[in-house]
Amino acid sequence: MRAAGDELAVSHTVVSRHIQNLQESLGVTLVRAQGRGVMLTERGSFLYEQLSQAFEIIARATVAVRPPSRTTLNIWCIPGIANRRLLQRLPELTGPPNRWEVNLQPTLSHPDLSRGEADAEIVYADVITTHLDLASEPLIRPRVFPVASPSYLARHPAITSLTDLASIALIHEESTEQWERWPGWSICRSSAASAFGTPTSPSRRRGWGRAWRSPTTS
Repeated sequence: MRAAGDELAVSHTVVSRHIQNLQESLGVTLVRAQGRGVMLTERGSFLYEQLSQAFEIIARATVAVRPPSRTTLNIWCIPGIANRRLLQRLPELTGPPNRWEVNLQPTLSHPDLSRGEADAEIVYADVITTHLDLASEPLIRPRVFPVASPSYLARHPAITSLTDLASIALIHEESTEQWERWPGWSICRSSAASAFGTPTSPSRRRGWGRAWRSPTTS
């Protein structure tokens, strides 16, 4: 709900209310709670697939009938980077000498670049698969570092090294795979194994910044 609200630039409570009204109007359940979020029911998935096709047809038709004026660049980007980084840089693309028309879509969804839904996508990714029609380019590797609340540090005042970090309980977001590939973690685990006799499993996810883009056409 929050992701949908961010994409539509409205509160997630507004999205929830509209979905509830739609369910009451149709007389079916479209979403159900799962964990801290929601997921589509079978009927919700069916409705999503059908409406997505309809909206795609509307979008293509709108683009097709619009008279060409300037080169248009459609960029899909995660909301945080779009709002904090790209908006302030748009004049570099829309002004001279480029004078492009830029459509910036802050979203957590992914476009089908092969079907022309977007010219470029800026996302966090670890591994990107490319082929002849698509090109990818790394933009930045964000700094990643452990954080803790003051109360947690008060209970564990002796955290001053990687060895100390490996010996305490950590939290992670989805998986520990990227931590395991971090070179510093192998040092941390080795130190922990020497100090405590057993290696400690990593438990904090690390992110990467990547750009996916299709070749620019004029």
